[in-house]
Amino acid sequence: GGFADWLLTQRQVVVRNAQIVWRDEARAAPDLTLTKVNFRLDSDGDSHRFGLNASPPAEVASQIVARGDLRGRSAHDLQAWHGRLYLEFGYADLAQARTWIALPLDVAHDSLRCPVRVCGAVDMNDDACPTAAAVGWHHTLALVQPGQARL
Repeated sequence: GGFADWLLTQRQVVVRNAQIVWRDEARAAPDLTLTKVNFRLDSDGDSHRFGLNASPPAEVASQIVARGDLRGRSAHDLQAWHGRLYLEFGYADLAQARTWIALPLDVAHDSLRCPVRVCGAVDMNDDACPTAAAVGWHHTLALVQPGQARL
């Protein structure tokens, strides 16, 4: 039951040119407004593909591009989910991003603006990553400062 499972049973959900305000009271963070939000979810049984584009404030990051191709039947049985995810920002100020999200690295600079591209496989039933926070995420994070050679 619940909204998440109902959403997964819809063949297609499309949101165009929306605005979302992220209010994170647990972190006592200021509101983060995402504009130009476009989202599409296509579901067929336990197969779910989605795409998301959104624009955060320019001082935080460039346009967010997220894609996913996931397999799972119920939001209440996350252990059974697996698939692939992709996330890209042309740039993100990682020091500011810490206001809203936990990062897997320590950002020592007051401002570190760099491209971010993360892609990987998700296997919620991976014994090597038994916690929901890790979600079996195998990622590549490329941080490149302007003028620095890419590896």
